Amino acid sequence: MKLFPLDKYLLSGTEYKTDSRQLLVIEKVGTDSSEKGTLSVDQVPCLEIINAIAPLRKNNSVIIGPLNLGEYYIVVPPETKFKFTGASGSYMRIIGKVVQLDPHETIPTQYMARYKEQGKKYITYVTGSYEHGTDTAWAADDENTVLTLKPSTIERYVFDSLLLLTKSGGTFTPRQFALLMYIDNVPIEYIYSDTLREGIDVYSIPDYDDVSENEKPFSLKDFPIDLKGDHELKVTIKNISGTSQTPASGSSWTFTLYMIAKYIKEG
Repeated sequence: MKLFPLDKYLLSGTEYKTDSRQLLVIEKVGTDSSEKGTLSVDQVPCLEIINAIAPLRKNNSVIIGPLNLGEYYIVVPPETKFKFTGASGSYMRIIGKVVQLDPHETIPTQYMARYKEQGKKYITYVTGSYEHGTDTAWAADDENTVLTLKPSTIERYVFDSLLLLTKSGGTFTPRQFALLMYIDNVPIEYIYSDTLREGIDVYSIPDYDDVSENEKPFSLKDFPIDLKGDHELKVTIKNISGTSQTPASGSSWTFTLYMIAKYIKEG
């Protein structure tokens, strides 16, 4: 067995196939697709990303690069078809290692185990938006829903990675708007005061290309949310400034949230 660096680009809609002694271990992914991009191995979906959470590369105008899949890496065995499906003409960048097997050598046990489960345990994302209305002021303490998610009984989502937030409508400042989270309508953060306001300040949650505001993305790595089947996650945006907030003329306060998740289909 020999190892070789894997760093290749897959064109959307094109079917690829590994050689008889070639095994791919995909550890990082990126895309320029502005629509959901899905990677399927042997016709089984095992990854869902979009450029807003996993761009092709990090540069001086993008604060994040290809997404590290961690323990949910993707295995493409020898003589196996795989395909990226995203926006027309878009690419997916796959990074990791090529395992060149010796004649008659079998696939290492850990890679075969991962291959068998990757259709039920993979990286995905959820997204939601809220638009307040053109030239419509946002009253103090007014709270509006950006995203809801209720997995089926056999599904589970673990949010332990990046949060990315697109926002527009005017000039944003600290202590203006905050992001709040609820499980079954019970707030995750439920102890706060009138002076130390609730939620995560949206000023600290940049978009993937928001380098002028904050070059460090926000992550739930140290504070994971484990959403089990039949329970509902709700994410809201609240005006915590204490006063009404008026958007720029002809604009609307608008938020689009992206949350990276580990998807697990149990049973």
